[in-house]
Amino acid sequence: MKNLFTIIAASLLLGTASMAAEHTGIDNNSAYLDLRPNGTTLRTTAADARIVVCNVMGQMVANTVATEIPTAGWQSGLYIARQGNAVVKFVVK
Repeated sequence: MKNLFTIIAASLLLGTASMAAEHTGIDNNSAYLDLRPNGTTLRTTAADARIVVCNVMGQMVANTVATEIPTAGWQSGLYIARQGNAVVKFVVK
């Protein structure tokens, strides 16, 4: 059975971008897509989650199954991360 994600919360607080997604399907868990305040690591609580990150030009900069993606060394700019239907926008300075 394919898992469905429903966005239940999004927040921008003191430079921290986070997205909470309610994970429904066979198991009922919550997954979070989170950018830490230092802005150097994109994290998720979902195990084996595919995260796709694109810049505003639509170029894919990351496409991986991981719980953490380091963003240090990326060019400054706006990025969009997606895990299932959960989407978070963040700025790398």
